[in-house]
Amino acid sequence: MEQSDHIFITHAGATKIYTEVMKHTLQYTYKKMKVEKISITRISPHGFRHTHATVLINNGVPPKTIADRLGNTVEMVYKVYGHSYKELENRAVVIFTETLTGAVGASAGAE
Repeated sequence: MEQSDHIFITHAGATKIYTEVMKHTLQYTYKKMKVEKISITRISPHGFRHTHATVLINNGVPPKTIADRLGNTVEMVYKVYGHSYKELENRAVVIFTETLTGAVGASAGAE
């Protein structure tokens, strides 16, 4: 994998960071932010993983690519994130309907 293929990497390059290291890093970061009076909603490494997948889904990244990035199968991506794909399907229907409605209205006005 390339350095850009990982969500979290070490300063030394494309070596993935394991969950326990991420937990420790986040705890340290949250403590430091608290001292500096910076308010932020806490998120776990698992939460980052879900956010990462959902952002990719919402931006049309193919399920195979998402599965590869998460180290899972396409089937797992559909199983866990099926609700996100359903939302995309609904959005596709609206976009298509609006396009057809606009096309019909435009051609009616052209006559």
